[in-house]
Amino acid sequence: MNWKLMAMMAFAATAGLGLAACEQRLKAPFEAGTCFSIGHPASGEPKFNVVARDVPSLEHCAVHIYNLRQTRLATGTAGEVTEGSYGGSFLWANNREVRYSQHYEGPRMPFLVRAPGNRLVQPGAIVVEDTAPSGPVTVEMPDNLPKTN
Repeated sequence: MNWKLMAMMAFAATAGLGLAACEQRLKAPFEAGTCFSIGHPASGEPKFNVVARDVPSLEHCAVHIYNLRQTRLATGTAGEVTEGSYGGSFLWANNREVRYSQHYEGPRMPFLVRAPGNRLVQPGAIVVEDTAPSGPVTVEMPDNLPKTN
């Protein structure tokens, strides 16, 4: 390949990346205390529908979105995930957890998980402790440890 062709390809790739960066990101409404579900009508533009007002926190909105999902499952209208937003952040609820992200296209972090009794808790909040052994515990020493003087 000659240098002119390589320069032209590099310019085209840079222009393509520049155009992709100009694409509009979906932004959640920042209405204080309002929990929204996100609908995807056939017209293409996502629609934010009010689920509840005077919601005190993101955790409470996550529970509202999870309960909305359970209602949609009961009526047969739930998709793979139920999407929502609160305070400019996004929520995704499935049958096992609610995930959270600052951006719709961004990484989705576990926010609340389903625990026994169909409760939603923070990941790691329920710790199952092993029962203490009744007698002495012996541990074998590995053979490959360095020798000390």
